[in-house]
Amino acid sequence: MIRFQPHTLLIYDPVTQTESPLDQEALQTRLEHAFASSGRTDQVLLETILETLLHRLDQPEVPPPRTTMAELTRMLSQTLQDLGQPEVAQALTCSHGSAKCDSAVQPSPAHAAKLPALLQKTRYIAADGWNLSLTPELQILLQKRVLSLRPLSELQRMVTVECRPSRLYDLPVSPRTELELHLLLPQLAQQTVDVIRMMQDAVLTRWDLPAEHVAQIHVQEMNALVQVSCPSRTVKARQQFDEQLRIEFESALRQVATFPLLIDFCE
Repeated sequence: MIRFQPHTLLIYDPVTQTESPLDQEALQTRLEHAFASSGRTDQVLLETILETLLHRLDQPEVPPPRTTMAELTRMLSQTLQDLGQPEVAQALTCSHGSAKCDSAVQPSPAHAAKLPALLQKTRYIAADGWNLSLTPELQILLQKRVLSLRPLSELQRMVTVECRPSRLYDLPVSPRTELELHLLLPQLAQQTVDVIRMMQDAVLTRWDLPAEHVAQIHVQEMNALVQVSCPSRTVKARQQFDEQLRIEFESALRQVATFPLLIDFCE
């Protein structure tokens, strides 16, 4: 998932009377626990609601807006309540240690003017809800998880895919030599970009809104690709081969894409 990093939201601690930037990862973890403890499995909402809320709060104000964690929790809980997730809202409120966690969630007066925009219903496309017209070759890539489609929020319309080149070896026709792997990477790059274009077209067709011009590609399991393609090499040779494959694949992706790409390699 793409993490939105707010650069203006400061969290004020009334006990120490200090302020610091929001720890989004910690708040996302609390949100995940709230979903789990309430038995909810709406993965799209879980992965996008915090970014959606922070995107709405992130305004070019001077000085930067300041809020407490209790106020931010109330706003996030109210958003969940409005989206039909009262159990998750209550679990999140309780996780902050509120003595009134069993009561109805109420918006903070300090943010009352912003709530109508914050609480508007947002459209989503789930990871399994794209329904693209794929060729048989692309269907196999998705079935074998060589490519995986990520969910999308109406408020953050950056198309994102995950790519696992190591799973080329799970295909019915897999590379038999290192040379064949090198030859397959440009083909995989073209197929990845083709899928992204289909996703961008799907956003425009469904919502009459264009997707963001920039797309995101998470390239994963590169270590596994090196291990399966050249298991007999030395550690140093495998490291060099890993770097070579990363450069080749990124270059191939940028060469065939007609739009900017954000590419990251992760395990």
